[in-house]
Amino acid sequence: MAKAQASGLPSTLTRTENQTIIDSNRNQACGSAPSVPNKSCGEYPIATSHQGLNVGGTRRTQPGCGFSGVPAATGPAGVSVCMIVATENSSQGGTNTQFSGVNESLKTSRSTLSSVEARQASRRLAAALLPEDRHS
Repeated sequence: MAKAQASGLPSTLTRTENQTIIDSNRNQACGSAPSVPNKSCGEYPIATSHQGLNVGGTRRTQPGCGFSGVPAATGPAGVSVCMIVATENSSQGGTNTQFSGVNESLKTSRSTLSSVEARQASRRLAAALLPEDRHS
C-alpha cells in the first residue's frame, strides 16, 4: 500500500457496497493475474472502494510484484497490483470487511490511512475480536 500511495494513488478511499462496482474493480485489476503458487492478486485502491478502475485509469505495478507486461507508473488515477501471499491477502480482505462492519461510518465517509496506520488498525481489530480467553 505504501508503494502504491507513493506512486500517486490516493490515500483517501471511499467504501462502496455496490457489488457491480466491486466486481468491476476486482476484474479489471486482477482478472488477468498470473498464476503463482500460494499467491493471489492484491490491488490498491482496494476493490471495495469507489477509487478503483471502475472510475478510470490504468493498471500499474511495482518492482518485484510478479506482473510482467504491466508498467510501473505514477499519478492519481488507476490501480497498483501485486502478487502477494494468498493467506495474507485473504486475511487482510476479511479484516477490511470486519473493520468496515465495526465502523459503519466508513460506508459513506472517506477514510485516510497510511500503511502503518492500516496495520495498527488491523492488529487492534484482531485483538478486539479475539475471545476473552485468548487475550491472556
